[in-house]
Amino acid sequence: MYLTFYYVRHGETFFNQIGRVQGSCDSPLTKEGIADAYEAKKALEGVKFNRAYCSTCERAIDTAHIILEGQAVPITYTKDLKEFDFGKLDGCFIEEVREEIETHKRMDDFSDLGGDNLASIQTKLFRVMEQAKNESEDGDTILLAAHGTLCRYVIRLLFQLDPYEVIGNPKALIPNGGIMKFAWNEDHYELLRRPVSPKDYNKQGVI
Repeated sequence: MYLTFYYVRHGETFFNQIGRVQGSCDSPLTKEGIADAYEAKKALEGVKFNRAYCSTCERAIDTAHIILEGQAVPITYTKDLKEFDFGKLDGCFIEEVREEIETHKRMDDFSDLGGDNLASIQTKLFRVMEQAKNESEDGDTILLAAHGTLCRYVIRLLFQLDPYEVIGNPKALIPNGGIMKFAWNEDHYELLRRPVSPKDYNKQGVI
C-alpha cells in the first residue's frame, strides 16, 4: 500500500501572537492565521484529498476546513493529533517559563507537570497513523491538520530523523500554515518534502 500524507500546521493564533505556551490549550486563529491557512490551501491547489484527520483543537479544525474548501472530504477529528501537552505550563507566557520548558524538553517529559512525555506522544501518534492506514485505500492522499511541536515528534518517530536538521531552524518549529509531505510505502514511512512555509512550498529547489 502506498499513501501520501500532507501534514499542515495550523495558522497563527492569538496565543502565538502574544507569546503564551499553547499546548493542549486552545486559542483562535488571528487574521494572519486565517491568511496562513489560505496560503496553505493555495500551495496545495490541485491536490485532491481522499480523507483528512484533524486535531480536535479549534485552530487546527479551522485550518483544515479552509484547506478543504470545495472538496467533499470526510474528516476524522481526533485527540491523538492534539498538540503536545505541557501540563501546568500551558497558558503561561513563554518568557516566564522558558527555563522550565527547556529543562523538561531535554527529557521529552512533562509528565511531572501533568503533561505528555515521549511514550504518550508515541502511543497517540502511532494509533492515529494506524487508523489512517486501516481506513484508507492504496493510492489515497490524506491531510493531517495538527501542530508545531507535534511535527517534531512525527519527524523523530516516523522517520528516525533529527527534526532540528530536517526543519532547518534553531527552534525546529514548522512555520504557521507550514506543510510537510510524506508517504507510507508498503512497510515504512518516507519523508518527501521537509516542512516549509506555504509560500515556499512550491518553490523550485525546495526538497
